[in-house]
Amino acid sequence: MSHIRQLPANIFIETAQSPRELEKHLGNWQSLSIQALDANIFYEPAPFLTAINSFAQDWNYLCLFIYKKHHNNNVLIGFLPLLAETAKRSNSYRTFTHLHCYLSTPLVHSAFAEEAIGAMLYWLDYTCDRQQLSLYRLQSDGEFFKRLKGHLHGRMHRIEQRYERALLSRPQDTNTYLEQQLPKHKRKEYQRLRRRLSEQGSLSIEYMQPGSDPERWAEQFMTLESSGWKGERGFAMANRVEHTDFFFEMIDTLAKNGQVVFLALQLDGQPVAMKCNLLDSSKRYGFAFKIAYDEHYSAYSPGVLLELENIDSLSKSPTIEWIDSCADPKHPMIDKLWKDRREISHILINRQTRASKLKMGWLKLLDSRKTKTGTGL
Repeated sequence: MSHIRQLPANIFIETAQSPRELEKHLGNWQSLSIQALDANIFYEPAPFLTAINSFAQDWNYLCLFIYKKHHNNNVLIGFLPLLAETAKRSNSYRTFTHLHCYLSTPLVHSAFAEEAIGAMLYWLDYTCDRQQLSLYRLQSDGEFFKRLKGHLHGRMHRIEQRYERALLSRPQDTNTYLEQQLPKHKRKEYQRLRRRLSEQGSLSIEYMQPGSDPERWAEQFMTLESSGWKGERGFAMANRVEHTDFFFEMIDTLAKNGQVVFLALQLDGQPVAMKCNLLDSSKRYGFAFKIAYDEHYSAYSPGVLLELENIDSLSKSPTIEWIDSCADPKHPMIDKLWKDRREISHILINRQTRASKLKMGWLKLLDSRKTKTGTGL
C-alpha cells in the first residue's frame, strides 16, 4: 500500500500537548479504548492522564487524535502519543512510554484501522517536524501491526529489536493446564511448599471485591513491595512520591470501572504475596501490572503460589480471554508457568524523503552484514 499524499476530506488530525488539551478528547478517547483493534490499557485515558499529571507534565510529548467524519459525527479512530527523543543527534519521535508503561501499541479503531494508520504516516511525511517515528514496545503479532505492514510496503523502515514475553490465555481447566506446563516433581514441590506455609498460620486467598476500598489494597501492596529489595534499592513505588501518587490515582480511577483485580496470599490475615492486574475497557483482556511478596517467606515461594491461584482464577473467568505478563523476556518465574508468548518489537519508520531512504538503506545494509558475520542480534 503506497503512502497517501493528501488526507481524505473526512479525516482530520488534532494534536494535544497539555493535560487540558488531552481532556478535551476524553469521551471519544474512552469510546476508542473499547473499540480498539488491539487492547492497550496503558494508552487508555485513566492510566495515561494519571501518568501525565504525576510525572510527565514537563516532558516534551505530543499526542495525535485522528478523527473521521462519519454519519454526521466526529469519530475518534486513532490515538498516537509520542515523546520527542532527547538523545544527541536524534531527529525522531518515539511512542510514549514511562517506567510503569509496558506496552506502546497505538489505539486504532477496529472499523477504521486502515484510515487511521494512513493518517499517522501522512502526518509523519507532511506535518511532523522530525525525520523518524520509532514505534517502541509495539505488539508485533497483533492486528495493528498486521495492518501497518501493508502501509510499510515500499517505505524505508527497520526492526530495531524483537523479543517475546509471556502471555496467559484462559485455560479450560487448571489441573490439565499445569500437568502440561509443569513436570510432576514441580507440581508436587509447590503443593509441599503450600502445606509447609499453611503450617505457619491460617493461609487464605483474598480478592478485592466490588465495593472494597481500592486505596486500602493499593496501600497494602506498596507496603509489601517496599519491604523487600525494591525498597532497599530505591526501586519501589513508595520510594518516590510522584510514583506513589500515580499508583493511587490510577487504581482509584480504574477501580470505579471494575478494571482492577487485586489478589493476595495471606497468612493470618497479612499478605505474604500480592498481585495487581489491570483490565482494558472491554474487560476482556488483562495486564499483569505488578507483583510483590514478603521476602521473609521466600523459602516457600509465595509469589509462585499466588501465580498458581492467578492461573486458576483466569480459568474460571467468564470474560477475560488473556493476561499479558508485562514481564521481561525469559522471566525466570513467569516463563515456566505461562505457556503462550506475545511478540514485542521496536520499529523505526522514516518519513518519505530521499535523504531518509538513503540513510535507512545504509542501516539495512549494515544489519545484513552483521547477520552474515554472526554479529547481529
